[in-house]
Amino acid sequence: IPSGPVVVLPTSDRLVDVLHRGRDRFPARVVLAIPAADVVVPLLDKASAAEAAKAAGLDVLPWVAVRDAGDIAATGSLPLPLAVRPTRWDTAGSDPVKVAVLRDRAAVRPMLEHQLSCGAELVVQPYVEVPDDAVEFVLAWRSADGTATALCEGRKRRQAAPDGGVMVWGETADRPDARRAATAFLDASGYTGIGGIELIRDGDRLWFVECNPRLEAIHFLAARAGQDHVAMEYRQRAGVEPGDRTPPPNVAAAAWVGAAALAALRAPGGSPWRTARDWLAFRRSPRRARAVWSWRDPGPGLAVAARLLAAAGRRRSSP
Repeated sequence: IPSGPVVVLPTSDRLVDVLHRGRDRFPARVVLAIPAADVVVPLLDKASAAEAAKAAGLDVLPWVAVRDAGDIAATGSLPLPLAVRPTRWDTAGSDPVKVAVLRDRAAVRPMLEHQLSCGAELVVQPYVEVPDDAVEFVLAWRSADGTATALCEGRKRRQAAPDGGVMVWGETADRPDARRAATAFLDASGYTGIGGIELIRDGDRLWFVECNPRLEAIHFLAARAGQDHVAMEYRQRAGVEPGDRTPPPNVAAAAWVGAAALAALRAPGGSPWRTARDWLAFRRSPRRARAVWSWRDPGPGLAVAARLLAAAGRRRSSP
């Protein structure tokens, strides 16, 4: 709508936080596609999000929030190995880690003390060692009035790093228990709009990992599977008649993230043969989608390629 509302859909926690902090300073035409303040603020903090998931009845691994040196001792009650993550996007400190896995008890205190000295605040939980395809997700959209919900659940097939990270490729999968968990979380937290919930399947348990209160990087998988959550959110926020509010059923689909595939190749144990096998498995999906690149609209892909080439050139020319 050229003269209509400008709908802003954030793609990172940092942007969600920035928009939230300035939500009262935007002109009326700018519509922020973020949840209400009392909903989004707790979900930007991983410890608070874990608390919300526990209150919703989900299985949540025990955790310790480490915000100062006095909190470190409590991590001794957690079984090894341990996963260490920043509590929020802005608490990673000056020596940031996305996820660190600690397998030696003697390494825990020095690592945490170093991170605290760099200004970090952390969440420490047991690390569940499972294959990549045990990491599952639910891409979610819920209308502002809570009367319409669209869920697309699936599983990762490969991640960018041995201990986790961005999805290289994944696919939709019928997971009724994951749908129930996601619905319970949305109900209990009051979440509306677009978001994503990550879970780990460990035998008979489905552990809550995190909630991303914004557009997921793999949102295009839901669209390829028949549920265009971006269009749903835009039409609602722009005041366009939504039509049938009953979301269509999911169909089998797969998604490929090329940048994550390159990261997996560079990671310890990276293998071109494994990447080739993953690509062939992805190609067998009846409905496929790739991040950024599309023959119908090559502009974004070419722009990303140009930035990568420029960055590579700067690295080669630096002393």
